[in-house]
Amino acid sequence: MIRVGRRMGLALELTFLTGRIAAKRLEDEEAVEWPPHPARVFSALAAAYFEAGEGSEERALEWLENRDPPAIWVSGEPAPTRLLDVYVPVNDPTGLAVFPAYRGQAGGRQLRRFASAFVGDATVTYGWATSPDPTLREALAGLCARVASVGHSSSLVRLLPVAPPAGRPTWTPAQRGRLLVRVPFPGMLESLRRGHERYLRAGIRGAVPAVLQPYEEIPPDPAPVRAGIARGAFEGLWILRKLEGPELPAIAAPAVASALRRAVLALWSEAAGGPPDAPIPEEVTGRGPNGEPLERPHVGWLAFPAVGHPRSSGHLLGLGVALPRGLLEGVRAALWRVLTALQVLHLRPGSWRLELVGRLPASDLPLNLQAWRWCRPARIWASVTPVVLDRYPDELFGSEAEADVRLACLRASLPEPEEVVLRPTALVPGAPPARQFPPYPPGSPSPRVHAVLAFRDPVAGPVLLGRGRYRGLGLFLPLGE
Repeated sequence: MIRVGRRMGLALELTFLTGRIAAKRLEDEEAVEWPPHPARVFSALAAAYFEAGEGSEERALEWLENRDPPAIWVSGEPAPTRLLDVYVPVNDPTGLAVFPAYRGQAGGRQLRRFASAFVGDATVTYGWATSPDPTLREALAGLCARVASVGHSSSLVRLLPVAPPAGRPTWTPAQRGRLLVRVPFPGMLESLRRGHERYLRAGIRGAVPAVLQPYEEIPPDPAPVRAGIARGAFEGLWILRKLEGPELPAIAAPAVASALRRAVLALWSEAAGGPPDAPIPEEVTGRGPNGEPLERPHVGWLAFPAVGHPRSSGHLLGLGVALPRGLLEGVRAALWRVLTALQVLHLRPGSWRLELVGRLPASDLPLNLQAWRWCRPARIWASVTPVVLDRYPDELFGSEAEADVRLACLRASLPEPEEVVLRPTALVPGAPPARQFPPYPPGSPSPRVHAVLAFRDPVAGPVLLGRGRYRGLGLFLPLGE
């Protein structure tokens, strides 16, 4: 029976029974298709239908192919793709193909390469807003029960009709998006039938028919914070990794973070998805109606250096966007779309090619481009880029400066730390001394210090403090447990 929840609609939940998927991308045979495209799942249902002999289930498949493209929920991500070389027999009347010397030759064994990846207990769910009548639901459930694999025959699966998940989907159909997905279309079942007949008649194996549909990735929900853990003005962190471009030192973090802000604002009207003449939200610009600096928390622009290891070089690995608490859902979604569209950042030494990390598996990313690295709760936090004080104290590392840092914590909605230690150099390996960073704002006296903070209870990040906290300065790293 189909499990029907309170939410209206229908979904198909795909689970990989061996914890591994073997399904090549059509455009890149050395990569795994993830998530598996809805057209691939529909083809598996059609195969189960044809293998059992065509019957009453045809109407269920016709109902499915006439739906709008589904939303897709993904729990978990695949590990890096593994390529498996297999030599398969072809016409071999002499039996010579069993010898390695004859592999790949005419009449010998031909090389076939299979792409697979470990996905563990990840599930992929395809959801539609409407639901068929009970008869068609039962027919669809019967088809799902007979689907043994999706992709290669070794990619064993369980396919279940379920109620659509309650949370936000991972991917949704859009006018444009970062992922092109093959989806079913009206008449796909008949196209599959004709293709199979052509193969039996002439041996021609064509591509599976499908329609390409752009999908956009939905921004992830803010990570929940356990009771007893404090959180400051920011509740989330999105990261863009540098794919190509000149290597820049950590002291360039404020300039690169400012360049990221300018690029997002320049791209907003084109990529945010709203009316072209709509104003950019104040929470993104950081400016009020008259151009004055916004008093309340707004989006912070960051650059992440390679730090934390004794041999860390401190060069910049990528960029980040810190999300203020209470940011409206519409603004979050628009900002996500703009960051998805931002692929090149123009800098003075040369351009960076960027990619929004989104839900890429952690195994594909450097440690310092993983959000948990900067957000995990901890009692001890140490600055990676220096804190810019609000005023020039009598002693740069004395009690007056410590009081300024304590006040900066309160302004960032953090609890007052039990202890503040100010230093000219960073406690985190690889981070440059405070005096090497340029003044902020440019041309000002700009007292800059590195700080170590000890809170009574754990604090969740990101932790950003001081005058330059929205432009790459005052970035802290959690230490210890």
